[in-house]
Amino acid sequence: MSNVLIVEDQGFVAEALAAVLRPLGARVAIAPTMRAAIERLKANGFTVILLDLTLPDSMRRETIGRIAEIKREHKGRKVVIMSGPPSAAEMQECALAGADAYIEKCDPNFQRVVCELAGD
Repeated sequence: MSNVLIVEDQGFVAEALAAVLRPLGARVAIAPTMRAAIERLKANGFTVILLDLTLPDSMRRETIGRIAEIKREHKGRKVVIMSGPPSAAEMQECALAGADAYIEKCDPNFQRVVCELAGD
């Protein structure tokens, strides 16, 4: 498994996701804000970024705009949007911005999607 950055402001959600990934061999870091995520991305070689769309310092539209920036500055990294039920327009916006996948936080296929993107 790979290095995974979970960008999620709800601590219990972030810890639950980490608890699913760590037994698979993932090295997991958690960033509760977009600012913290950008700092961690500069310092570490994450393979997969799990990105919540609504963060304390970055709302949905702004976060979607950051996807292209992340993909441009950190080539080869996979960005998985994880949020609530999306609208078709929101899914399209995320895809156009460069997101590799969009999954709902409660999606039972979460683990499979992350493993596929991590190359495992």
